[in-house]
Amino acid sequence: MKKLIILFLFLSTNITAQELTGTWNVTSYEDEIVYYNQTTDSIYYKDESRKTEAENFRKMFEMMILPVTYTFKDNNEYEMLHPMLAEIKGTYEIDRNNNYVILSEKNTMNDTLPFSMSNEILYLRMKMEEGFMKIGLKK
Repeated sequence: MKKLIILFLFLSTNITAQELTGTWNVTSYEDEIVYYNQTTDSIYYKDESRKTEAENFRKMFEMMILPVTYTFKDNNEYEMLHPMLAEIKGTYEIDRNNNYVILSEKNTMNDTLPFSMSNEILYLRMKMEEGFMKIGLKK
């Protein structure tokens, strides 16, 4: 679950810490089965044979993923908050050469996430056990 939650972060052109600073809310989700945009309430099934699975996910998305917020502070600290589940605090750094955000928590491994920015939406991509997850975040 932690990977799923942390997944929601980065892929772009030279984002600066200043651009990242602020509170970000989840607006979209993509994996190998489905793309869902909460802002436009649109869903695209990449694999029609898994449509039922994707519909079940859509319901879970609104409870488990949509409430997540990320706050990135000027002092390179971040906080991921899920009102019903957890609060994760740590530090972050931006690897501009490779377009990665590196999230570090005390006593855990670092998460290195590809990121991008498009139309003021921050996209974070996470590798999962099978496939990937990409989350869109907006201030």
